[in-house]
Order: sequence, then C-alpha cells, then structure tokens
Amino acid sequence: MSTWELNVSRKALEDALVLVTKDIRVKKPPKPKDKQIEPIRFDFSGGFLDIIGPSTARSVHANGTWPASVRADAVMMKQLAPRLPLGDPLKLKIEASRLHVGGLSIGVEVLDIAPEAILFPAEATTGDLLAAVERHGAPRVLMSTAAGALDKANLAMARDVAAAANHLADYGVTRAEVEAIVRLGLRRKAGIN
Repeated sequence: MSTWELNVSRKALEDALVLVTKDIRVKKPPKPKDKQIEPIRFDFSGGFLDIIGPSTARSVHANGTWPASVRADAVMMKQLAPRLPLGDPLKLKIEASRLHVGGLSIGVEVLDIAPEAILFPAEATTGDLLAAVERHGAPRVLMSTAAGALDKANLAMARDVAAAANHLADYGVTRAEVEAIVRLGLRRKAGIN
C-alpha cells in the first residue's frame, strides 16, 4: 500500500477549491434523475498540483510525492473548501484510498495512469469542445485544452441560447427548452444516443 504526501499553501488550496467547485450545487439528498457531478481531479507535475473541476481548473505550488491522478467527490470538496484546518503549509496525505487533510479524511480514487488527453484540431469549434465535454467529461477536456478555451465555449453557448430563446419567446419557447435542444445536438455530435 502506497502513501503519498504533498505540502501546499493553505490559502492557495482554499482559493483553488472554491474556484473549481463554484458551479456545484449541494443538494440533500440527490435524486436519481440528477445529473452525475464530475469528480474533482488532482494531478501533480513539475511542482504544481493541478486541481480540475467540472468547468474550470487551478494550479497551486506544491512539493512532495503524488500518484498520477486522484479523483475526489466534488460535493465533498466544495464542503471541505471553507473548512480547511489551520496551519500553513497544509499536508495532503493519501493512504488506503483516503485523502487526509489535517484531521479530515475523504475517500478518493487513486489513478495510477492519468486519462489520455483528447487531441483537438487547431480549427476546433465551440461545438467540438462542448461535444467533447458531453462525451468525455470536462476534466478530460480541460487536460487537452486551455481552461480559457472551454470557458469561452461555455459563455458562447450561453449567449447563443439566450439569443435564440429571446427570438423564440413570442412562440412560447423557453430558455430551458432551447438549452435542452442544444444539449441534445451536442450529444448527437458526440455520438451519444
């Protein structure tokens, strides 16, 4: 059984966790029909711990040892962010598939090999990026492209959905209906039936 430990700045870790979990809504208890929330991923390379959430990522300086990749429940990470123990630097320790931060412990999935990156052509469109998110999940897409590109794609889709809903409002079409049609189109583009 392997043990890994990293030292990170408490403030940098808190800021990163708050950022990458900002879009996660905590529901109690989750309903079966609720969309599964992508886990938060922690990758360590070159002195940086990359913390990758469903729609954004942040890197923080760290030192120590870490497996290829670690995935943790996003809701638990959102709840942990404002409750980090005092002390600087903080020690993150993984032992027996548990992430220990001070006296807190959370179950994690330790991946020995990081998921393979997706190759996008230089002329990839907003639709291509968002279809890849539907097929592979935001963390894997974020591994393959800059977080800014994915943020721009999400903003462009939101802008286009709002404009289409505005144009169709006289016909009784709502924004939610337009967004559902766009998501269906993205799923088709991604080859998901």
